[in-house]
Amino acid sequence: MNAAVSLSAEIIGRIALIQSIVFNLPDSTSIFRFVCRGLQIVPGTARISYCTHEGERGKEASCIEASASLHRFPLRLKERNYGELLIEVVDASLFDPYQPYIENLAFMLAVIFEERRQSRLNKAHEEELEQRVHERTRELQQEIEERGKAQTALKVSEERLRLAMEATQDGLWDLNRNTGDLFWSPRSYAMLGYTPGVFSMNLNKWKELLHPEDQVAVWPEIQRKLESPGQSFEIEYRCAAKEGTFRLVVTRGKPVEWDPQGHVIRVVGTHVDVTDRRTMEHRLQQSQKMEAMGTLAGGIAHDFNNIIGIIIGNAELALDDIREWSPDHHYLGEIKKASLRAKDVVRQLLSFGRRTEQSKRPVHIKAIVDESLQLLRASIPSTIEIRTHTPADLNIISADPTQLHQILINLCTNAAHAMENKGGTLDVGLSNLELDEQGGRIYSLAPGSYLQLCVSDNGSGIDPRLIDRVFDPYFTTKENGKGSGIGLSVVHGIVKNHDGAISIASEPGVGTTVRILFPAVYDQPAMPVRIQDDLPAGNERVLLVDDEKAIADMGKLILERLGYEVVTRTDPVEAVALFRAAPDRFQLVITDMTMPGMTGAQLVAEILNIRPGIPTVLCTGFSEKINAQGARDIGVRKYIEKPFSRLELALTVRRAIDERR
Repeated sequence: MNAAVSLSAEIIGRIALIQSIVFNLPDSTSIFRFVCRGLQIVPGTARISYCTHEGERGKEASCIEASASLHRFPLRLKERNYGELLIEVVDASLFDPYQPYIENLAFMLAVIFEERRQSRLNKAHEEELEQRVHERTRELQQEIEERGKAQTALKVSEERLRLAMEATQDGLWDLNRNTGDLFWSPRSYAMLGYTPGVFSMNLNKWKELLHPEDQVAVWPEIQRKLESPGQSFEIEYRCAAKEGTFRLVVTRGKPVEWDPQGHVIRVVGTHVDVTDRRTMEHRLQQSQKMEAMGTLAGGIAHDFNNIIGIIIGNAELALDDIREWSPDHHYLGEIKKASLRAKDVVRQLLSFGRRTEQSKRPVHIKAIVDESLQLLRASIPSTIEIRTHTPADLNIISADPTQLHQILINLCTNAAHAMENKGGTLDVGLSNLELDEQGGRIYSLAPGSYLQLCVSDNGSGIDPRLIDRVFDPYFTTKENGKGSGIGLSVVHGIVKNHDGAISIASEPGVGTTVRILFPAVYDQPAMPVRIQDDLPAGNERVLLVDDEKAIADMGKLILERLGYEVVTRTDPVEAVALFRAAPDRFQLVITDMTMPGMTGAQLVAEILNIRPGIPTVLCTGFSEKINAQGARDIGVRKYIEKPFSRLELALTVRRAIDERR
């Protein structure tokens, strides 16, 4: 065995998980502390801390800076610096292989901080723009006031305003403070779902329509504005609609008549329902954030798939050279298994950015629960105890394992947030459940066998008035910056896509319990396929092109062991020139997709232009520019995604050569 220090796929996978989890952490301090805890698994390190551009410093930052073996990893994006990761290295030979991954992590953290900074700037810009609109609106109202100095002119203005209100979606109101009479136009009723005139409108009724919280916080301000002489006003509040929900309403008003002592007699104004507009503005912001995260996930996935592919390929080559009874054979097998798990982690990262399709198969959920909780433990405060109840002989379900991870991460993270102030207990349980007809009606499911997942906490709980809204997109009870409001809606969507049901029960001050039911299936989970010794082989001459030399060398060795004669190039331009010089020398061309100077698709086009019909194989770690169908459309014979096993490569090569067109 080679005694040189090698990368641990498990540690690389853990770094990848750190990168995927930090998106959900609320602030820079939480992110830095979580990353410092997570990086303690990296070999060769002693202490890990941080300092930010705002002067905040980790607990051991001063001690580490005094160390002679300090490694600094700046969080810099363009001209902006967001701080540094400080790592005291005690064994450089163990630490150095992981340095590029930590640098990549530092760059990704800088991207996250920059995105959050941009979000704050955008919000400030929107507030400034809205303020300008408000100021312009007040100017227009003042102009209207100046045109209404005489009583006759005022009546004409009122008539024009009435006609304008009938043609728009705005409601009109008119208050006489001496008599207490309050007029609401038909549109003011209709925007809340009421029939015009269904109830008598007065100030008390107006107050009753406000959300209970706004009756306390906003109504006193409305009363002050109604009594203030000569000043227009604008107030936003929640108003009760007929169906039991609340609409977001902006009320604008202006005093138009006074008594000789200067006291306000009459105030008129408008109601505008801005619920849909505010919702769309928020959804647009969230959509932009998700798109940015998805783009970042795609870039990371490409690099990781290349790295994982190198690990899998070399592990398989080494397994060939070692007898099965050797302990080293077992260790290499574990490396391969960990690499395949890392492949699933990358898939989960892409799923977060909505870049992979759902893939269901029969699974035992217990292993997924155990693994998810093990990964979450590092990010959940130590004041929270995690307990599991997972008996044997649980029902098998048909599910996408990656999406099951998403469900558990979202539910457990929400539970942890509910207990972060006082600590508590997080209970995760699995059980079999038989639904009869009555139980099926409760959950809107067919009678039969189910597997129940139950996640409980003894945290702050949820207000009963809000319980029916927890699955609405972008609805959240958390403070600003601590949640997007999409976690439970994502869980709800995944459960429905798996033909399951979800329910939630909560009591303020006691805690929350979420129950999910998945239909049981009777298919057994697929057993791992053992790679056969008699892999398909050949003796053809192959041109292999990949800008990653390690991947090219590994592919060459695998194919040569299968009997092929392989020529490699790491420069696609050189590869085309080599092929052009002797087009009949090769029987197959294998190329990577993403390469500097020329993409794999462009290389295939050049090759086919020189020699039409030659078999080609296109490989990709991740690319939004090409997929299997797109590859076939440009003449590629076979398409394979990284990381791939030796068996997948052997089968793909043989099929590409043998296929007749």
